[in-house]
Amino acid sequence: MVGLKEAIDKAIDYAKFMNIGNEIFNMRVEEVRASGNEWQITLGWDDRFLNHNGIFSETKRIYKVFNVNKTTGNINEVVIRE
Repeated sequence: MVGLKEAIDKAIDYAKFMNIGNEIFNMRVEEVRASGNEWQITLGWDDRFLNHNGIFSETKRIYKVFNVNKTTGNINEVVIRE
């Protein structure tokens, strides 16, 4: 059985894997829900955008829900949350 802390660690690792080559800024756990045999973990981070001069000009908060299987610890699904 995968506990909450382990599920959060797996979601964070998966988010970093999905963004290889891109730095993740200000990541935090936004929300956690237990639903059936899954942990639904919402992570949020800031995505920075460069302008034509190569200067960070805009930041947008990104939210994604990671569904982690409570038995195996596998990430079953990742959903973009607005």
